[in-house]
Amino acid sequence: MWKALRTAVLVIPMLAGSALPSEAQLFSEPLALRNYRLGTSLAEFRQLPYADAKEVDATAVCTGDPFAEENKLVEQLNSGLSEEETNAGVKACRYFYRSRGDQGEAETWKEAGVAVGDLGRQPTIFYFTPKTDDPTFSERLFRIILIFNYRQADRLMNNFMTEIGPPDVMTIGGGADDTGAIYDSVDSSWHTDTSELKMSNQFSQESGSATYTETELVLRLNAYEKAQHDASRKP
Repeated sequence: MWKALRTAVLVIPMLAGSALPSEAQLFSEPLALRNYRLGTSLAEFRQLPYADAKEVDATAVCTGDPFAEENKLVEQLNSGLSEEETNAGVKACRYFYRSRGDQGEAETWKEAGVAVGDLGRQPTIFYFTPKTDDPTFSERLFRIILIFNYRQADRLMNNFMTEIGPPDVMTIGGGADDTGAIYDSVDSSWHTDTSELKMSNQFSQESGSATYTETELVLRLNAYEKAQHDASRKP
């Protein structure tokens, strides 16, 4: 039983002289997961080679693709979309590969995921803004979510530290039981001028996620969803 809830926020400044060689460029551009950079158009995304093609032959499948309906992937594909995002026309994309059945079982499509550093392939979802007449907003990659097992948190953190340096902020939340203090969650955040990476590790749920977001696109999407909602309520 939790006796008390406690939260600590640690601000970690970038030390002088500790910059990575690419830091100036990194903090002026949106973040990227492997070769998938925030802000990329859906058309460009579909043309990108799958990042782990040497391991598995995977295909990008997105919301609305006939392939998703034909292969019963719609529910899995859209499971991370909120009602507001679905109504607004947000698209989700994931990579799938054909898995040959064992002992005469039928072939199935399984999620391929994307590898990060020395971690194996993890479930990864790519989210795109709705299709509109504005090319700077229409079908742009605004969020990437990578899902990992909480036991892999240290390895993932080391990969992020190597790639982009220490996090700007760490938030540690938890409680205490009869045996002493136990921290239940750790959130770490990195920021650039235009994007954010938040790594969240929920120990009690034995799950974790790393979420990349493009700040301006998210703000514009929120405004777009509100306008769509307001328009639907007009008589």
